[in-house]
Amino acid sequence: MKAGTCIAVRTYGVPMPRGKIDWEPMGGPANGAHWLSHNRPDLVSSEFVLNEAGGFAVEIGGRRFYLCQTAEKGGFDVDLVIRGTPGHASIPHDDNAILKLGDVLQRMADRRFPVHLVPSTERFLKGLGDALDPSGKQS
Repeated sequence: MKAGTCIAVRTYGVPMPRGKIDWEPMGGPANGAHWLSHNRPDLVSSEFVLNEAGGFAVEIGGRRFYLCQTAEKGGFDVDLVIRGTPGHASIPHDDNAILKLGDVLQRMADRRFPVHLVPSTERFLKGLGDALDPSGKQS
């Protein structure tokens, strides 16, 4: 999607008044856009941003909607501290920290964590609901 956007910008001569920086968000907010915007705004100040998401149509309930991304996925770090008796794999024992860690990871995998919607997502879902059922009735 980014490549297609850049080609279209170039093909149609869309001016890029302050340049464009394309960064990979996978390093997390502390290592990417958040850090740059707070510590080196001179490098990333721009009038607009091109992103790989949004701008395409989806059909819901027989109606076409065009999406516009207003946020990026988030994550959280978890430090797990597991205590056990040190040893070697060749001499198994019942107080093995790795086996305890496996149990903790399995419990985390089995758990459904809560969903927290940001305000723009709440507005989008409300607007989508209103568009699909303008009467405001709950179905």
